Amino acid sequence: MTDRHHVIPLNDSRGHVEDGSPCPCLPRERDDVVTHNSYDGREIGEVCAKALDLLGIALVHHEHTWSDEEREAYEHALTLLQMHYDIGEPPAGIGGVTAVDPFDPSKGNRPRR
Repeated sequence: MTDRHHVIPLNDSRGHVEDGSPCPCLPRERDDVVTHNSYDGREIGEVCAKALDLLGIALVHHEHTWSDEEREAYEHALTLLQMHYDIGEPPAGIGGVTAVDPFDPSKGNRPRR
């Protein structure tokens, strides 16, 4: 059995469980690395913005035609994240992901029909 490595947020408001028992922060585990979430929620903006960008990219690659409602919801969510969390300009290529504008036909995306 390999040892698991724990990535823990600095200066968190309380301690994290590293003994193999469940940690209340609901960490993610990949291979043998356990990435803990902060208790103060400092990564919420980055995580949500990255998820929105990845979903937008996935929909573009599946030739999804965005409705006005979907576009408005996507842009509203990114605007709120930008306003409340320091995520940069949307789409920001967060987490090393090069974001694709799902609404720009000049970038190879499908225009609305």
